[in-house]
Amino acid sequence: MKGWLKFVLAAILLPGAARVAPADVFELANGSQLVGTWVNADEKPMARYVIRLGSGAEVVLGKDQVQGVKREPSALASYRKALTRLPDTAEAHWEMARRCGQAELSEQQAYHLRKVVELDPEHEQARRALGYVRIRDEWVLPDEHYQKLGYVRHKGKWKLPQEVELEARKEQAKQETMQWRNKIKRWRTVLLRGKAVDQQAALAGFREIRSPHAVDAIAKWLSSPKEPRQLKELYIDTLGNLLPDRAAASVLVESIIRETDMALVDRAIDQLKKHEGTSFARLFTRYLKSKENRTINRAAYALGQLGDASVIPSLIDALVTKHRKVMNGPGISTGFGANGNSGLTAGRGSKIIEYPVKNESVKQALTLLSDGINHDYDKQAWRRWYARTRLPDRYDIRRDQ
Repeated sequence: MKGWLKFVLAAILLPGAARVAPADVFELANGSQLVGTWVNADEKPMARYVIRLGSGAEVVLGKDQVQGVKREPSALASYRKALTRLPDTAEAHWEMARRCGQAELSEQQAYHLRKVVELDPEHEQARRALGYVRIRDEWVLPDEHYQKLGYVRHKGKWKLPQEVELEARKEQAKQETMQWRNKIKRWRTVLLRGKAVDQQAALAGFREIRSPHAVDAIAKWLSSPKEPRQLKELYIDTLGNLLPDRAAASVLVESIIRETDMALVDRAIDQLKKHEGTSFARLFTRYLKSKENRTINRAAYALGQLGDASVIPSLIDALVTKHRKVMNGPGISTGFGANGNSGLTAGRGSKIIEYPVKNESVKQALTLLSDGINHDYDKQAWRRWYARTRLPDRYDIRRDQ
């Protein structure tokens, strides 16, 4: 480093270097400021302010004339003096920036780093110190880069406006869901233990629900095995008022599948049937592939009641389903038994038996949807019948003429 530059920078940062008296800013009662050195800062009690100006002259002010004092670190005063002798070169500004960093003068450090880049645009160290990154042979600030790409700053991260909007909607939905949880919990308590006049108000509250954000809270109580039957009826009717909302429909479907009270099952199915323009039948077809026969038959029962013939192929597939169970006993071997069931070894002295089950409710649903046709559990016969009924839709007979 050149000798003059060492001398200039030593004034601020080198150990043992002469220090410049710090400048203090005095906020005066008349709204103006006075810059100087607070000579009697250690005087107690403070009866007056003795201020030495840059010219060397001293000014004395009364306590009521000064509203506040901002004291300047000595390093900053030294920096200001050194700055008057600093050459305007990239080398000088870079060294000054480095020394300012050591003295924790961050604002001044950033200024000199910018001066370095201004004088030497390819100065890598200064660029990186300012937060620049190199993208496609070009130095860019990440913030400016993301802004050009259309991103916005949100909660400390750069995100697309669509992401911010989606998060806002999710947060709003979360808040509304919590509000409905509190309302429904309060109304439920009133219906169980409140006064008659309050119960009527709670009932009216349920009947007026039209927000899909209430579905989550209703689902919680509807799925409770110990919930009173009358309340479950109210929940089912409330969900019916929310149809054709898919969330409400899904909760009703789940209730139909799991509920043991057939009166409640039929009530829920009736709510779905009220919306003839919307088919909810497809929500049940996935349950036809369940490992539990009870679930398969309950889904089939609902499909038969809903009357949507488009699910007939799915019902045909579920007429007879295969299930497995573990059989324990000595001397069991893998293979086929006398009844035709296949066996898979499950462990020493046990095996997994695969067996067919005829699903009565599936057959009944097929008979309902086919206007009385009954091919029993013969899947092939049902498929041939269905193919014949669908022939006009699948083929143009005129092509054969």
